[in-house]
Amino acid sequence: MLKTEYVYDKSNGKILAEYDYVNADKSLVKNMSDDSFREFSFYIVGHSGKEGRDWMTINFDDGTGITFPKCMTGICAYGTLDENNMAADTQDQNGNVIKKVVTINLNEEKINLAKVLK
Repeated sequence: MLKTEYVYDKSNGKILAEYDYVNADKSLVKNMSDDSFREFSFYIVGHSGKEGRDWMTINFDDGTGITFPKCMTGICAYGTLDENNMAADTQDQNGNVIKKVVTINLNEEKINLAKVLK
């Protein structure tokens, strides 16, 4: 089920952004064919974009997810989700990147989700 959330300015409570997300079983997504994932993405993300959302995220139960920035249907990023429910690079306490997001180009012939969603 697609849900909508908001990011608020901590100083004045105004809405800074709104996004959609869906919770999904990582193993099911990992085993989707490239074409099935494209269809799913174009349908769900396209809907979010039409509704004016700033991004759309597929949440997995392990703290990772796939984010479609600006609700673009051709590209997305997989990684650890940050406080705004977006895939982001993971940094250590010194600010050094220890795990980068993986960009997934849905326009490529082979996506290979099983390899990307380790």
